[in-house]
Amino acid sequence: SQLDSSALSDSILVLVDVKNYAETAVMLGKRYIETLMRSFHQVLLFEFSRAAAICRVDDNQLALLFLESDTVDSQRLARLTEKKVVIDGVQHTVLSTVGEMSLKHIVGSAASEIVTTAQIAVASAREKKLSYTHFDVKTTGEIANRQLILHELYGAMTSANELSVALQPKVNMLTGKLVGAEALIRWVRPDGKTVPPSKFIPVAEASGLINRIDLIVLRKTIAAIDALSKEGIRVPVSFNVTCSDLRNETFVEEVWNSLDSSSIEPSLLEIEITETQAMEDYDFINPILRQFRQRGIKISIDDFGTGYSSLSHITDLAVSTLKLDRSFVSKLSGDEKQAGVAVCEMVLRLANKFNFEVIAEGVENDEEKLELIGIGYKLAQGFYFAKPMALSEFIKWANKRSQ
Repeated sequence: SQLDSSALSDSILVLVDVKNYAETAVMLGKRYIETLMRSFHQVLLFEFSRAAAICRVDDNQLALLFLESDTVDSQRLARLTEKKVVIDGVQHTVLSTVGEMSLKHIVGSAASEIVTTAQIAVASAREKKLSYTHFDVKTTGEIANRQLILHELYGAMTSANELSVALQPKVNMLTGKLVGAEALIRWVRPDGKTVPPSKFIPVAEASGLINRIDLIVLRKTIAAIDALSKEGIRVPVSFNVTCSDLRNETFVEEVWNSLDSSSIEPSLLEIEITETQAMEDYDFINPILRQFRQRGIKISIDDFGTGYSSLSHITDLAVSTLKLDRSFVSKLSGDEKQAGVAVCEMVLRLANKFNFEVIAEGVENDEEKLELIGIGYKLAQGFYFAKPMALSEFIKWANKRSQ
């Protein structure tokens, strides 16, 4: 709903983002993490009785609204970054990233847009490793820009050409042979300007459009596989899915329907899901991944090593490939080389132990490539080999490599 600008002229919104939510849910179970969130909510209700509202806005996020800025105790809010709660008589520590935002410049914006703006700001603070931060919506420009992107995105989704996929090669580092590709979404406006995914994907996620966009990527990926097959380029092409996609019956059915209505081999289609997403609701997600595997579709765990997977889950995970996260690859040519080598070796041993393929992503220079080969890696993708390309350019690139 629209919030009255006069009522918000002196208001403060505080967003509390609980850290390690997904990892805790995996290690200790859903019941524990839900009990912890309820206990944390009760602590907030008790300590901030002058707040106009205290509610949960996402799985791991709570929000507090103060209608008068002089009721805000910033020092007490800052202590929420490390807060004790009691569950069944046992004391636990909740670690959080906390953001405090003045709403005086919001001027009648939708509540969902205000919360989304706060979430983006807190995510930025979290990436900068800040536990507590103040941020201001200086003008309505950011929200207005997001609304404009959303409006244009609706139009792009109904256009035949604005949304497309670019293909980034996956190669055998020892032979230079093309072994696969990843389909990455691209948005080019009618005026020829490109909108980077970092600008529109968060808007799509916040507005609930991400499932529809992922369906578009699915169809375009299958069309690309079909076009490549006709050119004699028979390599698997992957695309990214989310937990939200897999929870959506329409999306899963569309995967089957798209395969049934096309002439491509299922083994040429590959699904990529991040480790954190795969572990977030393992009991629900893994059976769906297993269905895909039984049909012949390949499954990759993207950003492997950045989330938390128990060994028992890894052994039963319905995947074919682990993708070593680029953050570990980049350490191979930096000051943290020893740590990077150790992690890369560990992931490779794990992959070999459980018969997964393993591919390093984000390789950007010769040193990283040589270090990976020395450790025992064969497959990789990254700017060092090739940037994402339009389908026609990819076909030319692949044909040259095969000569």
